[in-house]
Amino acid sequence: MVVHNRRAGLSEPFVVAQAVRAATGRHARPVGTPDVAPVGTLLRRLGGVLDQAAEVAGLFRAGQVVAVPLGRQLWSRHRAGSLPPEMFAAAADERAVIVPAALIGHETGRRWRVVFGPPVEAAVARSGVPDAAGADLVARRVRDLLDAST
Repeated sequence: MVVHNRRAGLSEPFVVAQAVRAATGRHARPVGTPDVAPVGTLLRRLGGVLDQAAEVAGLFRAGQVVAVPLGRQLWSRHRAGSLPPEMFAAAADERAVIVPAALIGHETGRRWRVVFGPPVEAAVARSGVPDAAGADLVARRVRDLLDAST
């Protein structure tokens, strides 16, 4: 699972998916597709995934790479928010590796940049701590990448 911050743009899922493909040769399935026709239907055909832990867990079992955006912070649209604890729990239950990523750039800018951090073993991070604490750890890793990249 690749966990990344959100910026103010529509191309973010595609930018992250392209960066994952360039780094690993694998396709990433972006989480957060709206469940509204016709947009949702089209995005699901392109690989998008609903923001539901059960669906994400099924993708982990199938060996898929999933890109999950952090929530936005209301007071600063350029900062990383939080990871939903149920997404962290799905990753931990399926023993998925979580890779924090910082998405840097603008929709109208000349280029996006994605910086990947060291992976976090969700099962290890979860042992003995609630899912919310593990989710906070992953979000903090993304914030650290953003701070180091600016």
